[in-house]
Amino acid sequence: MALINPFSVQAIVLMTLAFSIVSGTPLSNHLAWDRLDKTCLFPKCDEQLNIAFLEQLAKHMNPSVDPCKDFHQYACGHWKTHHQEATMPLHAEKLMVDKFHKIFTDHRDRAELKNDPVYRKLQHYYDVCVHTLEREEDYQLEQYMQAMKALGRLQLTPETHWLKTLRELNEFSNLQLFVYGNVGRSNVSVSKLYISPQSTKAAFNLTQEVYNLLRHHNYTQAPLSELEKRFNTLEADLLHIVDSCTHKMEDSNDEEGCESNIDKTWNELLQHNSSMYWKLLFEDYALQPHHTVGVTKLNSMLEMFQYLDSQQQQTLFLYSLTRFLNYLQELTLNLRSDKDSPAPQVCLRHMQKYFLLSMNHVYQKIYFDAQKRALSQAVIAELFEQIKHQLSLRIEQNDLELQPESLEYFTKKLQMRQLNIGNVPKNVSLNFYEQHMADLNVAPHHNFYHNHLEALRHFQGLAVNLSSTQSILHSFELLTPDMPNIAYNSPFCSQNLIIIPFSYLQAPFYENGLWPALLYGNFANMLGHELTHDYDANNFRFDYGGNYNSQQAYAISQNSQFQRNVRCLEKVPTNFLTERIADIGGSRLALNTFAKSSQYLKENGKIFFLQYAQFFCGGADEKKFATQDPSHDVDSVRLNYTLSQLPEFAEVFECPPGSPMNPSEKCEWW
Repeated sequence: MALINPFSVQAIVLMTLAFSIVSGTPLSNHLAWDRLDKTCLFPKCDEQLNIAFLEQLAKHMNPSVDPCKDFHQYACGHWKTHHQEATMPLHAEKLMVDKFHKIFTDHRDRAELKNDPVYRKLQHYYDVCVHTLEREEDYQLEQYMQAMKALGRLQLTPETHWLKTLRELNEFSNLQLFVYGNVGRSNVSVSKLYISPQSTKAAFNLTQEVYNLLRHHNYTQAPLSELEKRFNTLEADLLHIVDSCTHKMEDSNDEEGCESNIDKTWNELLQHNSSMYWKLLFEDYALQPHHTVGVTKLNSMLEMFQYLDSQQQQTLFLYSLTRFLNYLQELTLNLRSDKDSPAPQVCLRHMQKYFLLSMNHVYQKIYFDAQKRALSQAVIAELFEQIKHQLSLRIEQNDLELQPESLEYFTKKLQMRQLNIGNVPKNVSLNFYEQHMADLNVAPHHNFYHNHLEALRHFQGLAVNLSSTQSILHSFELLTPDMPNIAYNSPFCSQNLIIIPFSYLQAPFYENGLWPALLYGNFANMLGHELTHDYDANNFRFDYGGNYNSQQAYAISQNSQFQRNVRCLEKVPTNFLTERIADIGGSRLALNTFAKSSQYLKENGKIFFLQYAQFFCGGADEKKFATQDPSHDVDSVRLNYTLSQLPEFAEVFECPPGSPMNPSEKCEWW
């Protein structure tokens, strides 16, 4: 008789337990555990890892709920018992923060980090941040004022001019004040500067704290009520200037000066009136004469220049400074924003947003080194090709009966779509990261407020960069620190890239060596979701290069089958149609890739759907969810609606016709 491996026995017991909980049925009636497909894309399956994943599924479930009535509650009903985070992206962030904590504590003396100048700067920033937060109950706005003045900024003299003040403040922020610029992608390979007049939504908030600072630094002795009156008059005048351009456009069709957006070369704009102001305001953007600039309401801005020059410069200085202090007060990532978490967690979340690229750089040294990247890339690339193949089959099938030109247009988009694993540029050396952080002046002897201003200045410098390094800058995505958490911790599309952040390359979403039901259930669905976005109700208008294609936009939008599918998807109301399309289309692609036969689906389908549900587990109600993720329906709605549209789901869970998860009418995309 052969000896029995104790680990194998333990594995069988755990697997059987997991599956019995998952099924909610007696073991005798349930599918035998050993019929699950364990043929991995990875060179070697990790049995213990897969068991851990299955135990997580079982732990989150509430098997007392009927999966045909509310699958979200069935799959995720006990998730809140084990986790405090409101959403899975927040849970993913917590896992990343825990790993970064080890990097900046347990691993700080490792040679690959100790000898890295980028890591040393981050280490200085982290140490000062934690020390400050543990020493002070609250941060003081006064400290920012002192740090700014130590940097030689905010000097109010008789020669002070609004342009100088604005340029100083714009080093650290984009206040959308007076005349401002944003750099954005115009297509896959080109970024451009968009210049606009002061936002009509802009408003000051002269709090007592801010007013006290203005008086303390001898910028004014005027009463608070008088300053408020001056600021209100200023904002009303600026609003009138912007609105008057809108009315002129309506009355006289002044396309050159008042059209919402016109394109000019930088050289053309410099030749226009007040050219010296354009140069002074935007000389940090590395603009070349041939660069295209998008200009909104040119006449309003020229009138605004004249108006601001005629005003009392002290008032403009005080107003600008008030707006800047408001900005510091309202930052989602300052030391006031989270008083309940331990200092290391607050600082690391803060650093992940301001130093995203550099933090990803040090993360991959410890947790995603060259060997793990190579193995992961092989698995993910194979998955990606399989999903792309399924989409190409759907395009060829042409259920929408599109014209050949439209099919070719879609096929080209599919061919050009690429992956970025970890949101880092490919094939760059340590020197690239050193140059990336070269302007950041942080040190252990600086206080946090100096360092934070340096972080703001560093990020703003990256945000306005239109230099010759565009090819590298377009190989990853520079997210702004105020973006919702989901943008940092969930995959997303960026021009022709699908960005997969490191937070998604960990359990419970992905690990090397997963069995197919676990690998395809979540990760393949994610790839399908992001690919489908190229063909949703908005992005189909843009070609493979990110350029708007008016001909195809019109041809496809007028297609009767296209319109029918949209109407079907909108029968259950949603404010996020494009996300619903990506959910439906992505799940269809993943399921078609995964389900080799009806028998295969019968044996593996429950785990596939339960693993898919993990991304949608969370503890947030609709109101709280909207604050964390303003671009999607609440998780329970997304999950239940998507799976209710898949006949295979109803088949696997034996949902009767007409039940909530098996409605008589089902919608699809493609």
